[in-house]
Amino acid sequence: PYIKSLKELGCLDFDASTIAKACDHVSFTLIEAPFERGVVKKEFDLTVCLNVLDQCESPKTLVNALMDATSFNGMLVLSCTYQWNKKHLKEESEAVNDINDYFGEGWVKLSEDEHEYKIRFNERYSLLFLSHVVAYKKVGG
Repeated sequence: PYIKSLKELGCLDFDASTIAKACDHVSFTLIEAPFERGVVKKEFDLTVCLNVLDQCESPKTLVNALMDATSFNGMLVLSCTYQWNKKHLKEESEAVNDINDYFGEGWVKLSEDEHEYKIRFNERYSLLFLSHVVAYKKVGG
């Protein structure tokens, strides 16, 4: 989906069959529920959460649930633009300045980078965000 205007959301349609064929061996699970500990009953080799943390009520609860959902030797990838908003956060203390702070013992950092991305609302108006991305490997229980 993309934003056509501030009041209208549009969609892009494309053929993803070639991508799907190349990924036949990959099991993909989309979770469309409030995400907290216990929602996901199994663990995954790769867990990804991109630019969601600063838009939820409890980023720490979400990160803990993602950590629980990541298997031993699995990878957790997080990103954040740090656009914390009081209307989303229950506890302001959960708004960190560095998502690396969520990780501690039992996790090894594999990669870290900053990525720009643009959201275009129309041909004359867009927003540019800088997203902080980290990837960690789970090495402890």
